[in-house]
Amino acid sequence: MRKKQPASFSQKFPKADPLALRLLRRLLAFDPKDRPSAEEALADPYFNGLAKVEREPSCQPIPKLEFEFEGRRVTKEDIKELIFEEILEYHPQLLKEHISGTDRRNFVHLSAVDQFKKRFAELEENGGENGSAVSTQRKHSSLPRQSFNPR
Repeated sequence: MRKKQPASFSQKFPKADPLALRLLRRLLAFDPKDRPSAEEALADPYFNGLAKVEREPSCQPIPKLEFEFEGRRVTKEDIKELIFEEILEYHPQLLKEHISGTDRRNFVHLSAVDQFKKRFAELEENGGENGSAVSTQRKHSSLPRQSFNPR
């Protein structure tokens, strides 16, 4: 991008307090290094009488390692596993059974196409007798999951 002159806030906001415009100019600096931190912004003269720096909470910036997950490549299977693990978090008994290895009730959802194929296969097996075949299989839209590898 080519360099442009910054917009004149005093022309855009002629009735605004000059201290507010000065702070706004600092907060909207193009380069993040030129922007004030939250503590520096609260210490700005514009907030004199409003903010008490000693009452404001302060902490260290979050390290970039906290966001390393954003750079990881995730497959469709990884996402399925993560969703399954998240579901288990809301069902403590199932989570405990799963961790202990006694749980064999893990499920995978069948797609509509798979449900259609299954129903069609059942009809073919029964030869379509009596116009409708009653399935001997489960009628739920999920079947027992074969394996799960917790992390």
